[in-house]
Amino acid sequence: MSDSRSPSGTGGRLPFGKLLREFRIAKGLSQEALAERARISLDTVGALERGRRQAPHRDTLALISEGLGLTPDEHARLQSAASASRPLGQPRINETERPAAHAHDGAAHSEPHTNLPYPVNSFHGRERELSELTAFVRSRRLVTLHGVGGVGKTRLAIEVARAQLERPEFRDGVWFVDVGVVSDAAAVPAGIAHVVGVRELADEPLLETLVEALREHRLLLVLDGCEHVLEAAARSVQRLAQGCPSVHVLVTSSEALEIDGELVYPVEALGLPASGARHADAAPSLERLRSSPAVELFLDRANDADPRFFLAAAEEYPDAVAEICERLDGLPLALELAAARVRDLTLSEIRDALDSRFGLLARGKRTAQHRHRTLRAMLEWSYGLLTEGEQRIFRGLGAFAGSWTVDAAVAVCGAPAERVRGGVATLVSKSLVSVVRSPGPARRYRLLESLRDFARALAAETGEAAESARLHAEYYRATADAAAAAWRAQPALDPGAAFGALIADIADVRAALDWSVAQRHDVVLGAQLASVLADVWAECGLDAEGLRLLDASRAALALHVDPLRTPRLRIRVAPSEPVDGDDGGEPAARHAPPAWLEAFATERTYRAGDVIFRAGDEAHDLLYVVSGSVALEEIGLQVGAGELLGEIAFFSAKNRRTATALCRTDVVVRSIGRDALVDLYEGEPSFRLSLIAVFTRRLLQDLESVRDRTGGTSG
Repeated sequence: MSDSRSPSGTGGRLPFGKLLREFRIAKGLSQEALAERARISLDTVGALERGRRQAPHRDTLALISEGLGLTPDEHARLQSAASASRPLGQPRINETERPAAHAHDGAAHSEPHTNLPYPVNSFHGRERELSELTAFVRSRRLVTLHGVGGVGKTRLAIEVARAQLERPEFRDGVWFVDVGVVSDAAAVPAGIAHVVGVRELADEPLLETLVEALREHRLLLVLDGCEHVLEAAARSVQRLAQGCPSVHVLVTSSEALEIDGELVYPVEALGLPASGARHADAAPSLERLRSSPAVELFLDRANDADPRFFLAAAEEYPDAVAEICERLDGLPLALELAAARVRDLTLSEIRDALDSRFGLLARGKRTAQHRHRTLRAMLEWSYGLLTEGEQRIFRGLGAFAGSWTVDAAVAVCGAPAERVRGGVATLVSKSLVSVVRSPGPARRYRLLESLRDFARALAAETGEAAESARLHAEYYRATADAAAAAWRAQPALDPGAAFGALIADIADVRAALDWSVAQRHDVVLGAQLASVLADVWAECGLDAEGLRLLDASRAALALHVDPLRTPRLRIRVAPSEPVDGDDGGEPAARHAPPAWLEAFATERTYRAGDVIFRAGDEAHDLLYVVSGSVALEEIGLQVGAGELLGEIAFFSAKNRRTATALCRTDVVVRSIGRDALVDLYEGEPSFRLSLIAVFTRRLLQDLESVRDRTGGTSG
């Protein structure tokens, strides 16, 4: 027989709130008394009775039943009303797949609820991240995975969340909310409510209803892709954190939420092959490269695309595999897109096509969200979230080839200093610029190669590329001038210290010289830069490169001064030992040149090298010629001169004294076959440094000549 104080007239099913109120009144309890006996808050009792909360958590229901002193039949009625009050057709945090724990039964074990997507392919690397994040999501209420688009934040978050399914801290489930599909800020709470099964009430903001519904639940929410609705996501998460003490939130975003209690965890690209595996003397084996998670991911996805032939091709061309992964910066999205192309391209073709990577990586999964279908779409998504000023700074940063300081960014971006500094900081926070961990007083930054190519493509589309390149070259010319002036002022200073900044910027120094000299955009500026770099090349061990760039600068400068100038070779013969039949005439008449020199003077082509090579014992005449008796002028503009003198260098392996004299002679150095000679004397650094000094002196003389011709307006 039921208790005489039980609600009467309840043959029909009452909503949970009304049934609870009737039970409370029938038991002669006020809301305050029930709250005290059930060890729950007064607000919770009121919210349940008014319908602001659809149904309590199973443990709360057991406490209410115990506080009311319900019989098993009454408890069953109340539990049935709670189940009926929940919406159907979607996952629900407070719906169980087993009998709920009764007040008289003790807790029953259960399977945790989740809507996490099941993976359809393998997960590679990230062991350290998984370990650290597993601990963080249990100990911290809010963790944000922060990284550039395509770096793998979503997959990492899902793997971390899956590891929490059996944890008692999250006994009410682990719930995945795809915020990336939310179209406007107002829909963020609605997206969360839809997943956890909370219905909106007419007289209350949905976020407050959500907080009230989750207040006593223990669960993990995964909010994926929040960067485009950052303010709304931040407000929602902050309110949940304030009102729901046992709700933990794991967020993925290219930008942090910037709210109290947030732990920001940077997600970086997958590890690349170790330098030893990639650059060893012998070609690396595929097995050695597999220690890299980036390589392992690429191989796995490529094998999915072409399971019959791909692994055999990868075994044959491991260098191509390693270079593809390196040039794609280990970005999972880019690696997966590249891997899909093995159906129609060879590994070498994929590698070579990376110079135009946005066309190559334009074929994604049909079912992927639009921004994940191609590399460019992913980058355009991130770029579109920037303000116009931030977009301009991002495009300007594409001029850099390596890492850079914020002062360099100010010089190159062509905007007020404070705006650029703030813009760089914002781009770092939005994961578009990476911070480089390096020694030195100034923090350095870089763009991943794919981001740099994207920035350059945008700058070309907007017509800003040429100006950015000019500002870039001018900045490094000024930096080089300042370093050289400082060293001249303190000659005792170590070159490594004096030119340390330029050495750190060697990739951008090369880029500035390539733009100004090789591409002939401003050869005077390039020659000025090259003329102060002798100690930089020496300090970096790049003597051969320095010789090549110095020579290229002189050749470009000569053409810049007189583009129509015709190369020619003039020979003067100075007095020497008399020969038979000396008639006392002019030196040129008294001394017939050797056969090889005559051929050199008349042919002025590569064929003259064969004459010299065949000269044999006449090679000693070369030393006589270059030591002052014969002057060779303007070889720097001579077609084939480099190849010709390369032949001399080859022949001079038998006569090092001859070759050394040749290289140290100012009238010849402008056109020596640099690579051949430097290779020949790679064991003699003093020789190379001497050669750099000669080249630098001649380049400075050329620059002085240019200034004289142009009235001092060249630099």
